[in-house]
Amino acid sequence: MLKFELIKPKSHPIISKDYIVPTPALEGLLEMVLDWVKNLYTGSIIYGYQRLGKTTSVEYIAEEIRQIFGHNVMVGIAPMVSNIRISESAFWGQILKALGHEFWSRGSAIAKRDRLIKYFQIFNQNNGGEGRAVLFIDDAQKMEESHFDWISELHNDLNLQKFHLAVFLVGQPELLGRKATLEENHKYEIVARFMNEEHQFHGIRNDDDIAVILHTYDENTEYPQASGCSFTKYFFPDAFEYGWRFEDETDKVWNEILKARNSHGLKEEVLIDEIHMEYFARIIERLCTRYQTNDPGFNGFSTKQIEEAIHKSDYLGGSKYLRYKDILPRPEARK
Repeated sequence: MLKFELIKPKSHPIISKDYIVPTPALEGLLEMVLDWVKNLYTGSIIYGYQRLGKTTSVEYIAEEIRQIFGHNVMVGIAPMVSNIRISESAFWGQILKALGHEFWSRGSAIAKRDRLIKYFQIFNQNNGGEGRAVLFIDDAQKMEESHFDWISELHNDLNLQKFHLAVFLVGQPELLGRKATLEENHKYEIVARFMNEEHQFHGIRNDDDIAVILHTYDENTEYPQASGCSFTKYFFPDAFEYGWRFEDETDKVWNEILKARNSHGLKEEVLIDEIHMEYFARIIERLCTRYQTNDPGFNGFSTKQIEEAIHKSDYLGGSKYLRYKDILPRPEARK
């Protein structure tokens, strides 16, 4: 039976925070993006409210694409950086850097663009003419019309060379406003190419989501590697052997989150059905590290312990800034 003295606690992903637990929203997004990639979509929009974990989710999905499609698909995530002056040189530099080019910062805008095209050409040749690329542009709501023109022109050049580039735009709901502006300006080719499909990313919205996530801590995580020991079993080994699971705490955790939100006035203006996975993970991490035990009689957390973990996660403080935007209707509140 696993005991704490046999392992190195400080190396655990729960403590180092070096892990991703897929949420139902992330799994849904992964399925959608993989379908887009398989069917050679040229681009799509992924949008959601701020601080709900889109960037972390895209990193997870990018790695899944690499694992599933192998060496013939180049994958990169380019963060869109705000510039007082729109810079074509900075734009191409960010894309080169995202795709792993060594000389991403050198030269003029024209030189960087030519370098990018050559980079794709070499990659395609090295993969027998079957190479392709998937580019995620993060914070894409910051893009201006010039950026869309540049990426569209690049796409045209690559099409002539029979190289397929998919550009997925990731951002906040304001990204839909960018799409509307392009339509108003009759930029229909750009919209059709990169914005025809839309997928809304959600945070944790209800107790069903929480149950799925806690089940992952119970059964679909592992540490130490190849040990068959889940995160739950690691911190509560004997209770786990006797049948206790984190998933059993679903109702208590959800009810304490609702209670905490109501007591702090987080009702109408905030994202009442959306919890960032980062905050939720902090709740679980605190419960693991603060109350870990070898006691086989352990049968769950008290409401006071869960309440404290929620408070220490900073969920209540951070949620003050998650306001609804007029661009999208409010989701129905959970009844």
